[in-house]
Amino acid sequence: MKVKISVLALIAMLFLCLTAPALASNSFNFLGETTWTVNQTESFPDGPQGILPVPMTGAISKLGPNYYLFQGYIQIPNDGPFFLAGSGNIIGSTLYLTLSSSQKHTDVQGQPSFRDTSVIHCELNVSDLSGSFYEVGHDYDRVSTHFSERFAAGTLTHSGPFPLSPSSTAPLMNLLLE
Repeated sequence: MKVKISVLALIAMLFLCLTAPALASNSFNFLGETTWTVNQTESFPDGPQGILPVPMTGAISKLGPNYYLFQGYIQIPNDGPFFLAGSGNIIGSTLYLTLSSSQKHTDVQGQPSFRDTSVIHCELNVSDLSGSFYEVGHDYDRVSTHFSERFAAGTLTHSGPFPLSPSSTAPLMNLLLE
């Protein structure tokens, strides 16, 4: 019995020694938190006026050679936060992100308000992290119990700092591809 336990312990130790470096090399790397200014330039059915430019804060983590995770939020004045999460890839000099979002609007005078979800496509230039987005959303009005659909598009302007950068002027391309 002692021999079997010793052999099993030796096999387990050998397995851990062989797989630990592989597991460590495949772990994700937190690159940091940064901010963008979101400017909506198109909106349907509400018209082209868009929302005021609002800040978006998010964190980027690297999963592998060209694979990334994003987690963040947009704080819209006088409303509930707009939460974002998703993943993406770098192809050429563009970071493509597909994000899902949700928002619980602030209830007005005790009345329940809208609940929103959407899918967002972002394309960011890796040299300056600025680019464009479009969003397809589905909203639920808790008062009328009706669903509605929407579309929005606009720009994302990086307002810094660059992830893992000692200064705000370091090119992101070198940081993301380290």
